[in-house]
Amino acid sequence: MKLTEWLASCCTYYQTENQLKGGIAINFTITVDLGIALARQVADEGYQKPKLTLQLQEQITLRQLVNRLGIPAKYISFFTINGEMCGWDATITPNAHIIIYPYITGG
Repeated sequence: MKLTEWLASCCTYYQTENQLKGGIAINFTITVDLGIALARQVADEGYQKPKLTLQLQEQITLRQLVNRLGIPAKYISFFTINGEMCGWDATITPNAHIIIYPYITGG
């Protein structure tokens, strides 16, 4: 599935009864900071931006987010969610600010 298809099905905002749990909508927004180096690795050219704002309909892990963006794991050093370092299987929470850090190389 292409990133644009996934965003259309999974990351667009819909307000339906099926999306309510206990009277609270499960739709939420996240921001993802990729920086220029990782933005170039995003599979869908329309989303090759250093900072993305996405609306999700369900909680997903960082691994799922990276897979959907199409960024090869070999380019990622570590993640933070709201300023705290997290692993690949951390669940993304509503209104999260995610920063994905690339490996730093030099010569």
